[in-house]
Amino acid sequence: MNLHIICERDAGLFSLIQQVIANIPWAILEGRIPVVHFQGKTCYWTPDGYHDKDTVWEYYFEPPNHALMIGIITIPSETMSAVDEITELTASIFELAASRTSGVLSS
Repeated sequence: MNLHIICERDAGLFSLIQQVIANIPWAILEGRIPVVHFQGKTCYWTPDGYHDKDTVWEYYFEPPNHALMIGIITIPSETMSAVDEITELTASIFELAASRTSGVLSS
């Protein structure tokens, strides 16, 4: 199976999280294993690592390929395509985030 490498940008942590969330469905759709590789090009990385991890993503989260292996992220049944299920999940995440920040940015 091919890997889908998600590399860092010099951006905020939530932007990096959004980048990973956006790339996981693409990787699954293409039959690739998502691998997050955030190192020296982001301000959060340290050369000595953190908690025995050497990539910023793993300072805070499990790798997405681990989530696929243990079933946190699943490929849906024939009744719903992978893209449809992941699109619904992503939309729910963004709706929840929007509901918690409504009015915060209004002028």
